[in-house]
Amino acid sequence: MAERVVSTSKLADPTRPPIAVVIPNKGRAELCRAAIESLQGQSLPDWEAIIVDDGSTPAELECIRAGIADDQRVRLILRDSPPAGANHCRNLGVDHARADLIVFLDSDDMLSPGCLAARAAEMAKRPDLAFIVFPHEHFNVQPGDMDDPWVVPSEDQHLDRFLMGSPPWQTAGPTWRRSALKAVGPWDESLPCGQDWDFHVRALVLQLPHTAVPQPRFFHRITGNHRECVSNWALRSSASVHARLNMTAKACGLLRNSGLLTYKREQLLARLFLLTAEQLVQYGERSTASRWWGRALELGLISRRQYHEGKVLFRLHGIPILRSAFRLYAHCFWPPTLRHHLTIQADG
Repeated sequence: MAERVVSTSKLADPTRPPIAVVIPNKGRAELCRAAIESLQGQSLPDWEAIIVDDGSTPAELECIRAGIADDQRVRLILRDSPPAGANHCRNLGVDHARADLIVFLDSDDMLSPGCLAARAAEMAKRPDLAFIVFPHEHFNVQPGDMDDPWVVPSEDQHLDRFLMGSPPWQTAGPTWRRSALKAVGPWDESLPCGQDWDFHVRALVLQLPHTAVPQPRFFHRITGNHRECVSNWALRSSASVHARLNMTAKACGLLRNSGLLTYKREQLLARLFLLTAEQLVQYGERSTASRWWGRALELGLISRRQYHEGKVLFRLHGIPILRSAFRLYAHCFWPPTLRHHLTIQADG
């Protein structure tokens, strides 16, 4: 179901703007209005935005409609079929977009005024690239209130950064060509979390040509400890933990089938299995954690000795002094990549 409101604004080519912004939304009417206003303040006048709502209340929808009533560049799509979730909304948004260039913007984030103009210009200069990644700056209430730029590393280690559980960019960082999105495939609608990790790992395993540029920034809203938000592998529910373990196993298969599973990446994947399995222990699922750690063994990521030692670590949960002793042992006998940030919480 789609809604379109007549506007007095004029586009160079309203049938095919150069760039589209896809915005999934649910229950964030005021924040979504701020995201829309950041679009309407762009120096590039010719763009389109597709807001795909995932079940907001009538009052929230009315608030969004009020913000786009005079702008034909913005369309509101109501998700009216399962499954729910941001991934399905993003896939719907791509289906409705007309532009060749696509950006995925979360409904609580914002763009700097020159953002779309610079993105369209950079993509025009580099027709050989499937996507270009732009940096972001964290903010809490208003852009600039944290002075915390997050520059995308330029070295060719982006895939390894994702496998470390420390993504080098946020969802809205890349500007994609439609052909690249077709190659990667749709966002995985079965995932309750980690969707951007899964999507970007798939793109990088395909070795799609891309680069990162230093400017301009967009604004990524965060709450709490922002360093933990972007680098922590911690999850809030048992279901999310299981989903992330499945994602890790899937990534292992993709890397192996593509000939990209180096020894270092085996260790990084094993570390993700370990860190995530430890969270199952925190949820009281020690036997399930052991089974998932056994999956790392089945995939050839760890030795049988490391498997048994990992099970010892699970049994030591809640005993700080013994966990500290295990850390010391691992420091001496485990590969550095595997033992790095061995546990998700400080002992004590």
